[in-house]
Amino acid sequence: MQRRFLMALTLVSSTQRLSLAAVPPVTTLIAAETGLDAFRIGMATTITVVVMGIGSPLSAQITHLISRERIMALGALLVVVGCAVRAVPPLWVTLYVGSVVGGLGIAMVGTMVPGVIAERLPHTIGLAVGATTFSLTLGAVVVSSLTAPIAGAVGAPLAMAVWAVPAMVGLLVWLPFTRRSERTPGGRTRLPWNSGSAWLSVALMSGQSTTFVIVLAWVAPSLQQAGMTLEVAGLMLGAVTLGNMTGAMISPLLSQGGGDRRRVLLVTLALTVAGALYLAIGTTSGALPMMLMLGLGIGGGFGVVLSLLIDLGSSPRATAGLSAMTFLIAYLASAPGAALSGAIRDVTGGFAPVWFVVVAVSLAQIPIALALGPRRFGTVRIAGIAPDPTPALPRG
Repeated sequence: MQRRFLMALTLVSSTQRLSLAAVPPVTTLIAAETGLDAFRIGMATTITVVVMGIGSPLSAQITHLISRERIMALGALLVVVGCAVRAVPPLWVTLYVGSVVGGLGIAMVGTMVPGVIAERLPHTIGLAVGATTFSLTLGAVVVSSLTAPIAGAVGAPLAMAVWAVPAMVGLLVWLPFTRRSERTPGGRTRLPWNSGSAWLSVALMSGQSTTFVIVLAWVAPSLQQAGMTLEVAGLMLGAVTLGNMTGAMISPLLSQGGGDRRRVLLVTLALTVAGALYLAIGTTSGALPMMLMLGLGIGGGFGVVLSLLIDLGSSPRATAGLSAMTFLIAYLASAPGAALSGAIRDVTGGFAPVWFVVVAVSLAQIPIALALGPRRFGTVRIAGIAPDPTPALPRG
């Protein structure tokens, strides 16, 4: 039963990047069809991330009304709608409608995953985190690699909308597990605003999210400016997400040995810095290995940070509250990343300043990463409520 549950959780988690990753590969086609500039197209990603942030605590607040599993199913359904609506004209409207609806769906799925893992898979946290982050980045790599070629045949709107199909598959596979209708007792889940460890996780996830949205939005256009074709640049974005997928899968497993995740986290930050510096140079020579390296850094960092959310929480309910707080602030803090970096590109005419921002953000995460050692594990608690009804279990 646990194996089937993990497989279903992995598939429904894959829906989290489908609507978000479909826009950047066809940025130039969207611009040609709608007349929107880089800043306004970047706003589609910004809107998605803002809604993801706002939706995260809202999702946590309704766990006393419906189960986490049903919240995730509703989120997957919204991702389906967010993708499909972009096939409806006019694109300059439905591009943003899809961002709002899809962003809310992503928030509902993503915020619930850490708590579900902590509650139902406490003995295999490393495997579960690796599998779920692998699946969501696998969805991104497929979308990033295939959206541009599909758009060449059917146009950008249908190319973005077609990803509603795999989102629906993930939803259907997950539905049997929504029959478990247990709600979280004790009223609404509060957020751990007074926890220093929680704020460190917020700062770390904010840096990771900012890097992710900038890379997702501008890797392909940056490589096109350096001389690549639209299709090859899309494949290079696919290479980033392939590295992302691999790093997200292996980093939780590598970092769980001995309970100290800091070394692996520092390695992922170094890989991200190296990839960003390569893009700042503005060359296309050696792009494939460098984009894989960049993806390994971003995905590996995300996998470690997601594992830390579970490590820091004293219970599944505390993990849910910590996740909601972390995603709320981190997504809102990173939301302007795509649009502002697009504005920087519009003003300067190049992408080098954008990649120097990524370098600076990555370097700033080093002292934060060093502070999140094992002594902080289990220190985030939800104040002002009765003890969490879920018993403490050994984690693996």
